[in-house]
Amino acid sequence: MSIWDEISLKLGNPVTDSKMDKQIPVQNNNISNSLKDKSKAEKKKKTRSIIIGLTYGLFSGLFFAACAASVKYLSDIDPGQVAFYQYIAITVFSLPMVIRNGGNVFGPKPATKYWFLLCGIFDAFTVYLSFMSFRYLPLSDATVITSSIPVFVTISARIFLKEKCGTFQIFAILISVAGVALVSKVPLLMANRTDVYTRESVIGLLASLGSMATESGVYLVLRKLHDVNVFIILFNFGVVATFINALLTISFGEFTLTACGPQQAFVVAVGAFSFLSQLSLTKALEIEEAGPVSVLMAAGDIILAFIFDMTFFQDIPDIYTISGTVLVVTSVMLVGFKKWLDGSTKSSSLKLKFMKILF
Repeated sequence: MSIWDEISLKLGNPVTDSKMDKQIPVQNNNISNSLKDKSKAEKKKKTRSIIIGLTYGLFSGLFFAACAASVKYLSDIDPGQVAFYQYIAITVFSLPMVIRNGGNVFGPKPATKYWFLLCGIFDAFTVYLSFMSFRYLPLSDATVITSSIPVFVTISARIFLKEKCGTFQIFAILISVAGVALVSKVPLLMANRTDVYTRESVIGLLASLGSMATESGVYLVLRKLHDVNVFIILFNFGVVATFINALLTISFGEFTLTACGPQQAFVVAVGAFSFLSQLSLTKALEIEEAGPVSVLMAAGDIILAFIFDMTFFQDIPDIYTISGTVLVVTSVMLVGFKKWLDGSTKSSSLKLKFMKILF
């Protein structure tokens, strides 16, 4: 090796070094561009996930409204018996998928079965009370009240699941509460117009409010079970809820034979629509937070309930129901819009304009 080679090794080749100095920024730029592309891809994936989760929530509400209309047609059957049929259908429909997927039917962890038990108890009372409200109230009134579940869910999710609950969501909750008050005819009650309340309407109102409280528990438990297969969840809480609704029917009502023809068809419809509603809800909560999902579910439920009420049951809503519904739907739109802003990219010009207006 020559002396010049040794000097070159020790001091470096000025020609080579200058090339290396120029290549380093190029490599850094490539890495920076790669990270930006990866970040954009992740944001698009997150936005797509939000849309899918909220869509599942919307369809869950639509299916539940169809189930509610079927329940209202079954006026000769005890609400507990209808709920009993519903959970038998959920259990039967989900069993083949549980067998197909394999694994432990009681979940991946020993403690999971206790969450299944709690979920089944909450859901059994939710459906029993909501079916009772459909029996004693107009479908639109009962649906609007039970659809204000985001009030309970958002607050409960903030307390127990530590999910976000900002000023915007609190404002939407207050609007929803005002809407429920109007639908419940609270202004007339404050004006001593107690004649608008009958025994049936009071039972229906109490049942609606009770179903909201228990349904918030269902949402919270399902969020805890987000890593468990959806069909295993449906099968397990279906078994628990079937047993509980059988006890409720024996305790507060009675089992009767269903008549052949349309009545049996509506019983099957209740089972099918409720299964699809629960499946959509569970899938939605696997992807998205409990608060936004409950809001979109309420939207689909309210819209379809009004259509059914006016077309099939000839029940025209009064000014209080319409005003309350407008407030509840406004709450739904506000939360959905806020979620859209959260899912948009920071560089979105439309998002920046709205942010300037709102904040």
